[in-house]
Amino acid sequence: MKKILLTLFTFVIFTLCLTFDTQAVLTDSEVKSRLSAYSDSYVKTDKGVAYYEYEKWDASEEEMYAVISGMAESLMGEAVEDYCRVNVKFFFTHGPYGDDYESFYDGLCLVKDKFGSFFSEWSRYNKMLVGIVGYSGGDYFSANFKLYLNGNENGDIEIKYANPYLPLVTMKTFKFRGEEYNERILSLVNQAQQECEDDMEKVQFFLRWLDENAEYDINTGTSNDPALALLMGRTVCGGYANAFKDLCNAAGIPAIVPVNMEAKHAWSQVYVDGIWYTADLCNVVKSKSGTYEGYLFTDPDLSADYSDFVEKHKKAYAESFKYKDTVNVAACSFSYDNSHSYTGKSIKPSVSVKFGGKALRAGTDYKVTYSSNIYPGTGKITVEGIEENGYRGKKTLSFKINLPKVKLSAEPGKTSVSLSWKAVSGVDGYIVRMYNYKTDEYEDLSKVKGTSCTVKNLTAGKKYKLAVRPYVSENGNIYRGSNSSVTLYTLPGKVKNLKATTVTDSSLKLKWTAMDVADKYEVQISTDGKKWKTQAKVKKNSLTVKNLSANKKYYFRVRAISDGGKGSYSSKKAITTLMAKPTVSAKASKGKITVSWNRISGAKGYVVAYARNSDMINNKKVTVKKGSKTSATLKGLKSKKNYSIRVRAYKTVSGERVYGSYSKVIKVKVK
Repeated sequence: MKKILLTLFTFVIFTLCLTFDTQAVLTDSEVKSRLSAYSDSYVKTDKGVAYYEYEKWDASEEEMYAVISGMAESLMGEAVEDYCRVNVKFFFTHGPYGDDYESFYDGLCLVKDKFGSFFSEWSRYNKMLVGIVGYSGGDYFSANFKLYLNGNENGDIEIKYANPYLPLVTMKTFKFRGEEYNERILSLVNQAQQECEDDMEKVQFFLRWLDENAEYDINTGTSNDPALALLMGRTVCGGYANAFKDLCNAAGIPAIVPVNMEAKHAWSQVYVDGIWYTADLCNVVKSKSGTYEGYLFTDPDLSADYSDFVEKHKKAYAESFKYKDTVNVAACSFSYDNSHSYTGKSIKPSVSVKFGGKALRAGTDYKVTYSSNIYPGTGKITVEGIEENGYRGKKTLSFKINLPKVKLSAEPGKTSVSLSWKAVSGVDGYIVRMYNYKTDEYEDLSKVKGTSCTVKNLTAGKKYKLAVRPYVSENGNIYRGSNSSVTLYTLPGKVKNLKATTVTDSSLKLKWTAMDVADKYEVQISTDGKKWKTQAKVKKNSLTVKNLSANKKYYFRVRAISDGGKGSYSSKKAITTLMAKPTVSAKASKGKITVSWNRISGAKGYVVAYARNSDMINNKKVTVKKGSKTSATLKGLKSKKNYSIRVRAYKTVSGERVYGSYSKVIKVKVK
C-alpha cells in the first residue's frame, strides 16, 4: 500500500508560474536550481505562485520545523512586495501525535502555533494555513502547510465591515494592498528602533502610536483586521490587539492575542524582559506623568477567564523567538542606484546599509548577492544579515536594467523616410517600427543590424510616426528597449494642372490643383525657363501676377510646402502676355471720323470697333491689316450723332490671330 501511495504522490519538487514584461520565463531546471536552497526560494513576480512540495514520509517535528522555518525565514527576511503562495507537504504512515485524525490534527495545530509567530513576523497578510488529509480510513495522512503573502493574486486586500448592532446598515469595504500594510509596519518598527533604547520603550512606543492614531469605532465591529487600525485609523478591540501583535513581532518581541468569546473582547499579551504583560487599549490606565506606563499591567482580570489559551501560546511564542536579540536587516535603510543601462555584462550596484543611523559593515554585518543582473529587465540585490554578528533575515532590493534609447534623426522623402541613429553598445540590433493611427499602437517593420534604414512605399505628403528601439537576443528570448520616435510628414507630391486665366497685357492669374497636405505654395517666375526667382508664397491654389510686360513670354512653376518640407516643382508653364492697349484719339468731320493710335510693338494689324452706344453693343469693326499703319477713317456715319470707339492690336501665331486688349473707349460726335 505504501509503495502504491508513493507512486501516486510522487510530486515534481518545484513548479513555478511567472510572467515578466521584460524578462524571460524561467525554465524548469532554472526554477529547481533557484528554489533548491531556502535562501533563494522567493522569486519576485507580479502574480507569482511558488510551489515548494517537500516529499517526506514520517518527518519528525524537528524536520517539519526545519523546512517550514527555513522557507519562512527566506520569505520573511525581506519586506515582500508581491503576492506569493508556497505549499509544503509531508506524508505519514502514522501520526507523530496519534494515529487518529483528530489527535493528529490537534498536534499539527500546535506545530502551526510555533510556526505562526515566526511566519507572521512581518504582517498578518503573510498567512499560514494548515490542513491534513486522511487516506485508507486514517492509515495514512498528508500534512499540508500553505503560506500566503500579500492578499490575493491581484495584490488587493478588501476588508468588509459594518456596525454589528445595526444589521440593516450597508456593509462597507476598505481596500488596500499588502505592501502598504508591510510598509507601515516597517516604518513604525524602524522609527522605534531609532528612538527607543530597549524592548519596553518599543512596546510603549507602539501602544502610544495606536492610542493616538487609531480611533475606537464600533462601525468596524465586524472586522478585527489590524489594517483598519494601522491604515484607516478606525478599529475595535481585535484590531488594536492584532496591530500591536504585528508591530511587536516585527520588532522581535513576542506577543499574542487572547480572546474571551463570552465577553466578546480581545487584548494583547506581550513578553518583555522575561515577563508577560497585558496590553488593552480599550481599557487604558494612563499615568498622570504622561509616560504611559499604565499601558501595561501584569495581573489582569481579563486573562483569568482565558488562562488556558494564554498559557499554551506563551510557551510556543517564547520558544520561537530565538532571534529576539538580533536585528532583522529588512528593518534597515538602504541606499543604492536603482536604474542602470544594459552593458552586456553583470551589473552589481553598490549598496549602503544603515540601522538607526549607523552604517553597517559589508562582509561583517551583512553580505550582498546579485541575480537577474545581466539582461534588460529587473535585477535583484539580496542583502542578508550575518547572524553571528547580530543581524538576521534578508532584504531583496530591485533595480532596473534598461536598454538605452537611440538618438534618432530622420530625413523625409516624397514616398520614403531615411532614418539614422547612433549605435548602442552591446545590442544585437534594432527594431524599426511604425505607428498605426487606426489601432493606436506600433507595428514592427524590420530588424536592422546597422544604424540606418530607409522606410519605403509611403504616401507623399502624409503624416507618419516612426520609431527605433534596440534589442538583445539570448537563448531564444528577445529583450526590447524603449522607443525613440519621430513624427514627420513625407514631402508633398508634384503640383498638377498649372494654367493661366484672365491674361492681360500686364497681368495674369495662375491656378493649379489644390493639395490637402500643402500648408502653402511657392510660385516661381522666369523669362527664359532657366533662371528662376520666387514670385510669391501663397496659401491658396491661385495667384494673380501683376506688373508684367506686354506681349512677352514668361515661364511659371509651382511647388507645395508642408510640415514635411518642400515638394517637387510642377512642370513649367509658358504664358505670353497680351499686346499693349493702344492710346486712341479721333477727329470728326461731316459724316465721318478719323481714328488714330500709337504703333503697338509686334502688331500685324489692328481692329477698330465703333458703336452708337457706350457699352459697344452691336458694334461694327474695321480691320487694318498693316502693323505700321496707325489710323483709319470711319465713313457713312450719321451727322450730329455720338459714337463710341475703341482699338486693339493683333498678331498672327501659327496662322491664327491673337488679339491684344482693347483700348479705352472714347466718344466722338459726328459733324
